[in-house]
Amino acid sequence: MNFSKHLCCRISAVLFLGLAALAHGTVNSADLQKQYEGQVLTMRQFYPGKHLHFDAAGKVASAVTPGTWTVDGQVRVKDISLKDGVVHIQGQRLFLFFDPNSKQLRDVGSVTKTDKASSLFRK
Repeated sequence: MNFSKHLCCRISAVLFLGLAALAHGTVNSADLQKQYEGQVLTMRQFYPGKHLHFDAAGKVASAVTPGTWTVDGQVRVKDISLKDGVVHIQGQRLFLFFDPNSKQLRDVGSVTKTDKASSLFRK
């Protein structure tokens, strides 16, 4: 089961990362990419949507009602860049489910046709 087409989302955000280096301009896109590419980030509030924009204080720029943490809570970073003082993040949402076989939360996108957990989903 390949859900990656449906799970991709783009998140554009202005983030205060708490790094003095970023404030002084010594961090560049390559540094951010090296540190965050492939990492799973958990959002403070679980906002749904394909395109999210945050202000300089880290608050969502538009009126959005928080969603469910299992669907809207985490993003795997595919690309991150810094342009004109704005951090842009492109990522893939993780859709979490409880796998009774492994007794763990897993991402739906990791389930293959031969995986025992695939029987939990409609065909």
